Amino acid sequence: MYYEHKGIAVMYSVEWRTIVYVDLSKIDNDKLALRQYVHHIDVLCQMSIARNWTGCAHFGDDVRRRLDQLVRTEGLLKEITGQRSE
Repeated sequence: MYYEHKGIAVMYSVEWRTIVYVDLSKIDNDKLALRQYVHHIDVLCQMSIARNWTGCAHFGDDVRRRLDQLVRTEGLLKEITGQRSE
């Protein structure tokens, strides 16, 4: 049996880790501003007589659903990057 020498292979026992940092402070600030905006619109819609004719009838549900999605996505991002949730 014939063996051809092709080179030297060196094996190392190494563990690689990926370090991830995502600055979520802007998202936190934007989320707070969005919550305040939603509350302000809720107050205005409650004072509106023609709620069904304006966007008020569905606005609250739509925005809350999107805000909840943002919160869930942010939570997932914090979990993945090892940041603590507030």
